[in-house]
Amino acid sequence: MESPDLIVTKEMLKAISTESRLELLRSLKERQKTQTELATELKLSPPTVLEHIQQLEKAGLVELVKEDKERKWKYYQLTKPGRKLIEKKPLNILLLLTASSLAIFGGLILFRPAQEVPLEAKTLAAESAPVMSSASFSTFDIAIIIFGLITLALLCAHLFKLLKKKN
Repeated sequence: MESPDLIVTKEMLKAISTESRLELLRSLKERQKTQTELATELKLSPPTVLEHIQQLEKAGLVELVKEDKERKWKYYQLTKPGRKLIEKKPLNILLLLTASSLAIFGGLILFRPAQEVPLEAKTLAAESAPVMSSASFSTFDIAIIIFGLITLALLCAHLFKLLKKKN
């Protein structure tokens, strides 16, 4: 049985470091294609596409389809690691980032510094009737709230983008 995990090597990281190569991989996800088809689709020159293909081949993400003597064109396709890399669901990454952010957010709230109440306030509070006071937030509390709101906004924006892409 094949391992579902993908081990990303230094060569793979180098190969996918450009947007053009990522687009090339996404294009090959659909079906095997020739250099000319890829060049036309990606709006790149054929020599540039060939250079990208060579980098991706070197990293083990793309391979030349075994040539038939009847075919005069060279077709390229994704390898198993290339397919695993491209087929990774962005939702998995999004959930991991969200869970990490929420864990950090929760940790910050849980371990925030305690606020000291002055002795006079303790004595006064014990002697008088309940009084409503305005809430006071420390800079740390405000930073935690802002961090949480930014995380929530990024999550919503990404989910909206995913839903829009599906429709």
